[in-house]
Amino acid sequence: DTLSTFVLYNQKDSIKKFLNLVEGRLKGVGATIVYLIDDGVHDKQTLSLLEQGMDAIYTLSEFGGKFSLTIPEIDMPIPIKVGPTGIVII
Repeated sequence: DTLSTFVLYNQKDSIKKFLNLVEGRLKGVGATIVYLIDDGVHDKQTLSLLEQGMDAIYTLSEFGGKFSLTIPEIDMPIPIKVGPTGIVII
């Protein structure tokens, strides 16, 4: 499901309360939360609000039909393939 519609039609305070509640419950049972955010959809203030509960930000990029993954621990993009079974590091 998407948070984008919820984020677009609710006040920042309501969004923050909702995310704190959901993130707290999921982290309490050891779950991992993944937010997929398209570039340019949300303003910086909204992104900052979403990022508050994140432990790390992983970025998937596509340039000329080639995909790469950037993670905080590694200073360079990692080439990947995206397929029906998921992501494969090349």
